[in-house]
Amino acid sequence: MAAAGGTWARRTSGTGLLVFFLSLIVLTYLAVVFWNGYDMAATGSLTLLAAVLPLELLSLFYFAAPVWALQTPADTATVERAVRTAVGSAKAEPLAEHKGVFRACTSVVRVSEPPCTVGWWQPDGARPPVRSLIFVVGGSADKESLARFRTAIAEGLARPAASA
Repeated sequence: MAAAGGTWARRTSGTGLLVFFLSLIVLTYLAVVFWNGYDMAATGSLTLLAAVLPLELLSLFYFAAPVWALQTPADTATVERAVRTAVGSAKAEPLAEHKGVFRACTSVVRVSEPPCTVGWWQPDGARPPVRSLIFVVGGSADKESLARFRTAIAEGLARPAASA
């Protein structure tokens, strides 16, 4: 699934990381409080929870809505052309409201087949070589069709504009 200048990487949402760190801090703090109160059973239990629970919570966020990202040396027009080519005849509607991982994106499109949301971002005033970020968030459990869709976007980026 390599594209011109990069490969697709799976990311974790910022909310998941925030929950991870907050739960780790709170459970560790409570373990220290109980340790100072000489309650070793509670201290041991809270230490165990601090070691396990934050990772479990992070894995829930990681697997619930996987975010795929691709950094590519392409301008916004090339990225949009690659996404439109990958969508093909499926329904793709632009979204006016950009939330979550898409809040800084230039454009966001909801695709009907495979059900997913695609957004791309390019820094303002970027000088060559331009680096764009493409985000894909799946909307169904069909991992194979989403993988084919990501591959189609990567192939569309590798294809010159004249052949599109």
